[in-house]
Amino acid sequence: MVTPNNKELKMKETDLIVSKTDTKGHLTYCNDAFMEFSGIYEEELLGQPHNIIRHPDMPRGIYSQLWQTIQQENEFFGFIKNLRNNGGFFWTFANITPSFSGDSELVGYFSVQRYPMPEGIDFFQSLYQQMCDVEASNTQEAMDASTQILNDAVQDKGGYNEFICSFYR
Repeated sequence: MVTPNNKELKMKETDLIVSKTDTKGHLTYCNDAFMEFSGIYEEELLGQPHNIIRHPDMPRGIYSQLWQTIQQENEFFGFIKNLRNNGGFFWTFANITPSFSGDSELVGYFSVQRYPMPEGIDFFQSLYQQMCDVEASNTQEAMDASTQILNDAVQDKGGYNEFICSFYR
């Protein structure tokens, strides 16, 4: 198990981290940038759950929303703090979309992570800490309260998707 530390690797505006997963979230493809930022080689990544790079500072409520969104065959956008294999971290702005076969059958998910706007990191870092604090009791009520914190924070900003995408207009 990797012990998190405060060493950040910052993305440049030209960086693009790309990955693909099957319908269960296991990695089937990752580009060189994914390997560079995660610090993990391809042979160690393929077949592993994408959450191999999940940072403990990320609330479960965000991932619940992510899965709910993509399983409804909609795209998800979010500011994500990822864990590196040296314990460091990197922030991204993630876009995750369903992938379909030629027969329109869901075959997996496609993720592109790009440079995160610093204002978005500032906003979500604080919000995520509040959500994680509430989730610490690890109950369904805590998960519901965490989701409510998120919804309350973006309610007057047009809702989650509208607010997230406003950082890139």
